[in-house]
Amino acid sequence: LNAIIRKVENPSKNANVEKYEKAMEDFKEELGHLFFPEQQEEDKKELEEIEKEKDLLKADIEAYNKAVKRYNKNLDKEMEDKTSTIYKSQVLSQILPVYEQYAEEACTIRSKCKGIKASLQTADKLTIEYKACKVIVRKNDLIEEHVDAVVNPANEYLSHGAGAARAIEQAAGKALSKECKQYIKANTSLPTGSAMVTTAGNMPSQYVIHVVGPKYKEETKEQDEKLLKRAVLSVLEIMLEKDLNSVSIPAISTGIFHFPLYKCIKIFGKTIRKFVDANEEAMAGRHIILCNLDNETTDPFAAAIGQFFVVKQKSGKEEKFESKKKRKHREEKSEEDEESEN
Repeated sequence: LNAIIRKVENPSKNANVEKYEKAMEDFKEELGHLFFPEQQEEDKKELEEIEKEKDLLKADIEAYNKAVKRYNKNLDKEMEDKTSTIYKSQVLSQILPVYEQYAEEACTIRSKCKGIKASLQTADKLTIEYKACKVIVRKNDLIEEHVDAVVNPANEYLSHGAGAARAIEQAAGKALSKECKQYIKANTSLPTGSAMVTTAGNMPSQYVIHVVGPKYKEETKEQDEKLLKRAVLSVLEIMLEKDLNSVSIPAISTGIFHFPLYKCIKIFGKTIRKFVDANEEAMAGRHIILCNLDNETTDPFAAAIGQFFVVKQKSGKEEKFESKKKRKHREEKSEEDEESEN
């Protein structure tokens, strides 16, 4: 302090006025720190407030810069989307006609492939040509049959709870179920041996013929055989009434209704033949397909059904039906015998 006072009291030694004035300011500041501590504390707080304001201002500036970057980024994306949309619309306007042409061709090809696949999966084990009507034994799933109508072996309440009936209902969809419920509501039940028709819904066929076969019992076997015959006739009658060209019929009642398969084949064979005989002109060109999914049913049908279709020769003798495969084999063998003789 004494040194400071000496400087102030001897200005001659400080010829420069500016230096003198600066010395006075320094003196006042040093004097304030020494003798006015409260003022010093206030100055400190003020400096702290200034620092806080600087930090807040810095944060605001950073937030503003981020907002500007975000806006620019969104603007760039919006411009990119608009540009992309314009480009895509220009490209689509050029390629859409070409795409539609190829899409139509692809649809046609898929349709053909589906038909080829279905035909490959279908196995016709026997074809009988009888009075211009074809009787075919086929191994296939009824729901995949490309025919005018498939036959559903139903119960009298058309509830379709199991077996082929359940599979047909699931494949056909709600339309079939709705029509069955409407029929039962109006008629209470479908009598055994009778048949009715509904849409085939989502299946490849046009109609489903629902027929109720008999539940076979040994004590009522004669009546049950008559009811099965009536069931087959009901299907064939609907075939003519609806002018159906092809109908696929399973082995009615041989499943959960326990009708013996050999008796079923016999009834089918005799009933179909008599019906064709009685309606020869009307049945010309039509196909009756005996369709089952398993070999245990299809093979016996293929082996035995032909015996019920015999042609009377002029001599009065009967010639048993001969399948195309057997006929071809017999003709080839006959040609070989002739060549060996020559």
